[in-house]
Order: sequence, then structure tokens, then C-alpha cells
Amino acid sequence: MDSMKVEWSSRYACDAAAVKQHVEAKGGVYRLQHMDSDGKYRTFYVGIAEDLSDRIPDHFTDSEPNPCVKGIINQGNNGFRFIYIGNDATRQGIERYLYDKIPNLCNDQRPEADPIEVNY
Repeated sequence: MDSMKVEWSSRYACDAAAVKQHVEAKGGVYRLQHMDSDGKYRTFYVGIAEDLSDRIPDHFTDSEPNPCVKGIINQGNNGFRFIYIGNDATRQGIERYLYDKIPNLCNDQRPEADPIEVNY
């Protein structure tokens, strides 16, 4: 399995204003996170996009189609982190790795790419 070290962004609040302020219109991988009762953030969804600034805020709207994501977002105490990755195959590989390694994700489809290991 391929492996790469990446530098995730800081964690930002799950709202459109934070995306507008901190996220560029570039391709990448993102993680939605929720603060558990122990005060630690747990990733509950991983995704990829050709334009992170356009895709991430889709999750914060009433039209979010994934009931698991919508339910957790509505609870509050959420954040997101991201990395810019220009190559689509690399984005897909990272998404697959995270999907395989992080338990209890809201993702409803297993990515088909070969996994690329990253720190998270």
C-alpha cells in the first residue's frame, strides 16, 4: 500500500462562513468531525471534492441527503478538517484508506480506489 504524510488544516466550525474564510476552490479530501462527550473530536464522515469550498458547505444545509450526517450536524459541536490534493486518483486512495481505518462513519458507499495510507 502506498503511504504519504499530509498536513491537515486546523479544525474549523461546520458553517458556511468558516468555509468561505478558510477553504480555497481546490481539490482535496475532508473529514467532518463531532465532539464526543469526552471532549475529543471523532471523524464521522470522509469525502473528496474537486472544489472543497463548494462541496463542504453542502453538508450544512437542510438538503443534506445523508440522514446520519444531517443528524450529527444538527447536534452541534462539529468541525471539519481538510487537505488539498490536486490528483483525483490520490484523493480517492486517501478517501478509501480513511474509510477503511475510521470506525462508524456515516459514509454509505465504500470507495473503490486502492487505499493510500495517510496520517489522520
